[in-house]
Amino acid sequence: MKKILIYSITAVAVFGICGIGIASVKAESGSLDYPPIIEKFAERFNLNLDEVKAFFDEMRQERGQEMQTRLGERPAFKELTDEQKEALAAKREELREEYDTLKGLSLEERQAKMEEKREETKAWAEENGIGFGFLNCFGGKFGKGFRGGFGR
Repeated sequence: MKKILIYSITAVAVFGICGIGIASVKAESGSLDYPPIIEKFAERFNLNLDEVKAFFDEMRQERGQEMQTRLGERPAFKELTDEQKEALAAKREELREEYDTLKGLSLEERQAKMEEKREETKAWAEENGIGFGFLNCFGGKFGKGFRGGFGR
């Protein structure tokens, strides 16, 4: 009985020490700050990580602006009044902020919050005479499926 207890305590201690060592190595390498694609890209082409991240951020902003422009050119969007367009833009910003707060939650909590927010947003869209599809055009974050992809 004593041997099993000693072996158990030793195993837990060894795994704990290994976990601390791995965490400190990750913290020193800076891999916690950058997504893996940026790290691999910088490593493969011998580039500075900060410059690669800045480039990716710049490209993401440009794509966002292009999507905004394309959204404004849709025939259905042109039918909205200026007030509805302004309300839609304000709601979009609010939803983005809400989405950022969900990142630290577990999957189940996040799904529950997303479903709750989806219902609130749907009610808001009906109150303002805006089709719920317009909100899904803003990245699909609050649409059904939470970015499932490939029919998931």
